[in-house]
Amino acid sequence: MHVVLTALLDGEESIKKTAQSLLPQLTENVRWVIKNSSMRSTLVLHELDKNPHVKVIYQKDASLYQGLNQGLEYCEGEYLQVVGAGDEFSPGAIAFILELESSTAVVDSIFLGVHQ
Repeated sequence: MHVVLTALLDGEESIKKTAQSLLPQLTENVRWVIKNSSMRSTLVLHELDKNPHVKVIYQKDASLYQGLNQGLEYCEGEYLQVVGAGDEFSPGAIAFILELESSTAVVDSIFLGVHQ
């Protein structure tokens, strides 16, 4: 299982961009955990939480890093990917990562990014 973790600080607008690019790539083996520091649900987060491959956690935190640590408690899988709110995935990016993860090579870290 591959888990994508995003810590969110009231970033409803920024999470939309991430959701648009990531949702089509989620499967039974690829899940998305969103850790929201706000205790209030927004329409966007409520809709995302309806997806069986998405889990939205509402829990107060003092910082982004504390939010990521809290979110880790809900991540079950062999591979973890930390993604910022507002980051976007290219089409096929998750399939590429899964291919690397399932290769016969020993893979313990994959760093990806696009600089424009």
